Amino acid sequence: MKPTLACAAIVALAAIMMASSAQPAVLFTEDFEAASGMADGKWATVGSAYTSANGYNSIKCMQFSAKGSGGDSWTIYITVTGNKTYWLSMDYKQTGQGGFAGMNEYNGSSTDLGETWIFGDNTYATIDKFNGPGIGWNHYVQAITTKAATVKLKLKFEDFTGNANPVGKVYFDNIKLSDTPATIVTTVTNWREVVR
Repeated sequence: MKPTLACAAIVALAAIMMASSAQPAVLFTEDFEAASGMADGKWATVGSAYTSANGYNSIKCMQFSAKGSGGDSWTIYITVTGNKTYWLSMDYKQTGQGGFAGMNEYNGSSTDLGETWIFGDNTYATIDKFNGPGIGWNHYVQAITTKAATVKLKLKFEDFTGNANPVGKVYFDNIKLSDTPATIVTTVTNWREVVR
């Protein structure tokens, strides 16, 4: 009887360990509300981005003081697993055109495995398209799958130089990268006109 009891204990322990390892994880989150702005340790390169109170009720967001390309603001490295699906979510608003969000993937030697533009204004190829100007804040969620050799990535954002309406502004907020869509929660709803 003792061996059976020991086996049952091992099975129960294994089930607990599997359940705890399967917990959803938010790998990156940024709401731009920190007093330090984008100097909060989450950004490797800020570029022309800055935090501003352009949201309803002075809620802070990211916007840009200049146009860029190739990624103007870059996060620090975010540890991921190769060949795995993650979900990127964010709130976005534009008064013209030009907003883009993408990522670059890296292997264990920090070799750049290439870029993927995830969201954009349709002036450059992306997985998904941001809605046009004049409709207010929108919430976006997109599944992305890493390459087999990927062990880390950086998210990148810009107000693209090649857009058709150079006078407009773009705004990003509540950026999250998660390993499951269940952890994507929109916390600020009173300042969005459209939620998608």
